[in-house]
Amino acid sequence: MIGEYGKVVRTTGDGLEVQVLAPGACDSCPIHDSCYSSGKLVWLPPKQGLGVDDYVRFSITNASVLKISALVYGLPLLGILGGILLGYLWLFRSFASDPKTLLSVALGVALFLASGFLVSRLDSRIKNRLSYTITPAEPPSNSEA
Repeated sequence: MIGEYGKVVRTTGDGLEVQVLAPGACDSCPIHDSCYSSGKLVWLPPKQGLGVDDYVRFSITNASVLKISALVYGLPLLGILGGILLGYLWLFRSFASDPKTLLSVALGVALFLASGFLVSRLDSRIKNRLSYTITPAEPPSNSEA
């Protein structure tokens, strides 16, 4: 579970909009200016007792990371391998060797692309089912601000 630190910038009935803040240790990092997380806005589920300008520590649970990984990597992998095997062993078995191989790979690529589209469509449904750990945090010291 990788934790982040941030400041609540907006609250709604749907959740919290949090601006990710880089810790003070990040100032000495050579890639500080191009860091993926610093300054980004993320949406978190609502948490009782938190309001605008509150500081929080948040992280996604390991089980949720595993679910996302299985969906994002597993579904396209199943698509391409399943398409190749389905085409080679069943759909195109009566074809000559070269066309059978090419058509099977083409079917695998088509199913790979279709599964990528499916993953993008499932994204909005999955993100509402993820588990987060959100805890109030202390404001940064002046050297980190």
